[in-house]
Amino acid sequence: MISTEIAPYVIQEEFQLWTFHLDAAGRFPLSKLVSRLIHTAGLHANRYGFGVMKLQEQGYTWALHRLSIHFEQPLNHDASFKITTFVTDVGAVKTTRNFMVHQGEKLICTATSYWVAMDMQSRRAIPLTHILTKEVVVSAPEGVEMPVPARSVWGREEEESKIAGLDHKVRYSDLDINNHVNSAIWVTMAMNTLPVNEVLRREVQEVDIHFIAEAAHGAELITHYAPSGQGYAVMISSAEGEAPHFCIKLKLKESHEQ
Repeated sequence: MISTEIAPYVIQEEFQLWTFHLDAAGRFPLSKLVSRLIHTAGLHANRYGFGVMKLQEQGYTWALHRLSIHFEQPLNHDASFKITTFVTDVGAVKTTRNFMVHQGEKLICTATSYWVAMDMQSRRAIPLTHILTKEVVVSAPEGVEMPVPARSVWGREEEESKIAGLDHKVRYSDLDINNHVNSAIWVTMAMNTLPVNEVLRREVQEVDIHFIAEAAHGAELITHYAPSGQGYAVMISSAEGEAPHFCIKLKLKESHEQ
């Protein structure tokens, strides 16, 4: 796919939405949306010289740290949608990237993500001055409120009321170009953990995701979920030491189709 520059350092990509993309509730799955957001981020980074392949030539790679999504309305399955992305901050080790998803003229959702660049050998964050300049930073459009990633999505309350979910052994199909579990796969595992009737009956309104630690092929994982606010939180941990790898909190509402 070829991105379109709609303003300096702002790109937009259009995606088709067909029936076979939909889940059992007739909705576009959250994991697929996360995948499209990450894909568009990659197109932007490639266009302006700091894509993952360029970084890997220097022994570095990008890692998604946090992602927050706020839905204004659900995606309809009868039309394509467009994702716009841009960088709004470059800090010492963290950069902030925002997204807007439109279907026609309607704003479907907004998203904010935090990224860090990592040394592929040490797996430690590196100073962003090595690979990125503030030249790419732009301001978010006026009148559009971007979500702020939550500081915590799994706390004492969730820990005390957690329910055992699924066991999962990382397979080849789970892996990304960094040879670790793909970001969208974490979301799929989390959604598979929740009670299926809840997922079918209700739709996602707000999402906060923390990517905490990588997992490689063969890793044994276990999921837990807990009621949280107006929805659920899910934690995915190592089956051996229960070290957390991934957490997500979802605010749900009754489906507009009910």
